[in-house]
Amino acid sequence: FSSASKYTKAIELCLAAQRYAEYKKNAKFKIKISHDLGYIYSNMGLNANAINYYKNGLKLSQQEKDTFNFANISARLGGEYDITRQYDSALKYNQQSLKYFAFLKHKRGIGVSYGNLASNYKGLKLYDKAIQTTLDAIKIRTELVDNYALTILKNTLAACYLKKKDYKAALVAIKEAEEL
Repeated sequence: FSSASKYTKAIELCLAAQRYAEYKKNAKFKIKISHDLGYIYSNMGLNANAINYYKNGLKLSQQEKDTFNFANISARLGGEYDITRQYDSALKYNQQSLKYFAFLKHKRGIGVSYGNLASNYKGLKLYDKAIQTTLDAIKIRTELVDNYALTILKNTLAACYLKKKDYKAALVAIKEAEEL
């Protein structure tokens, strides 16, 4: 299978599952399917479609008082808006995800939210805020021993230090990323 055919098949299966969830009136399943369709479209680079499905999932999770999915889908929406350089919307959803992940004491979610916020601040050229938020994310991801996320965060940190012309700190961060 090519990637395109895999995505097409995944969408086809999700849409069939969506019809079944509607038939069964299963709200939790509808939330999951909206999330998954958003994720598939995001991976295809079809950000407007992803945003639509994520917003539907967010609305459903709010109706169901499903705090975890509300936080998770908020983070996904923040990510989509970051990709499309709509940083004000990205900040809104990433701050919302941080608030709810903190309420749940969900360490990984908090780390994801901080990482997303750092990217938003970087996009807005608020490099000091981006650096501090990245450091917050690094602290949590270090505790979780998440080397993949740490590599990305160290690269973000290096990019911010470069923008601030702090070449020594940028070099340290990029070397740490390389080691990871």
